Amino acid sequence: YPDWEGDNEGCINDGNEPTYMTDNALNFMFSLVVDCCEEHYQWNYQACTLAASTLNSDMYFPDWDTTGNVCKTGGSQPPYMNN
Repeated sequence: YPDWEGDNEGCINDGNEPTYMTDNALNFMFSLVVDCCEEHYQWNYQACTLAASTLNSDMYFPDWDTTGNVCKTGGSQPPYMNN
């Protein structure tokens, strides 16, 4: 969804979208960040797609896909961990 109430730099997937957006999901909710950016941030498309990849980038998350039981940071966590 477009992050108009946050930094307003792009589309995010953190589960905190306003009710009016979920009530009108066809216009505000997207499966792919590129579709959201194309619809709501076409004037700043590149920055929009980058904003989504840095969501919670300063926080650590468990990386269960690698061996060694490590925690990582940097915004590469799966979207479900952003909630």
